[in-house]
Amino acid sequence: GPSNTGVNRTLSQAGIPANELAVTTVPSDKGPPILFATYNTNGPKTVSSGWSRSKNGGATWSSWRDATTPLPRLPITDPSFAGYSHEASVGDTWTTAVGPDMVVAMVSVISVPNWPIRTDVGLWVSTDGGLTFPPEGALRVSEAGSNGVDGPKMVADPSGEAIWVWWFSVT
Repeated sequence: GPSNTGVNRTLSQAGIPANELAVTTVPSDKGPPILFATYNTNGPKTVSSGWSRSKNGGATWSSWRDATTPLPRLPITDPSFAGYSHEASVGDTWTTAVGPDMVVAMVSVISVPNWPIRTDVGLWVSTDGGLTFPPEGALRVSEAGSNGVDGPKMVADPSGEAIWVWWFSVT
């Protein structure tokens, strides 16, 4: 697969500030594989998740940020917070290709409003190589300890039938 250093360099040349970068190659039977990258897009007093995809080996990139193109919001399951969803995807992203064709998943730390657990882990799945992340492919995957989570990672079963997600519980 592509090196994170090489992808970070091409994203930087495209004017996309990226740190904590994760990159995967997404197979496609409709053409060349897609490079898909997730990263933090930290700005002055802001932290947001970003993602980019390239259909030409990294020569050009299409990019999005949760701050400007929000990922589907994940509902909070506690009944006392009915109607609330997470506020934003705030970084520590990770990505992996899932299955044989155009399926890619990403995880991120999410901020949760008015909630004793200030951060949680969100998972989003795309079936078009990271172009869109529909709500039916979104899942809140943790309700960790009282101080939240950090550093979520994931791996997919080669068959594409399962995704395993893990994270650090902040204590």
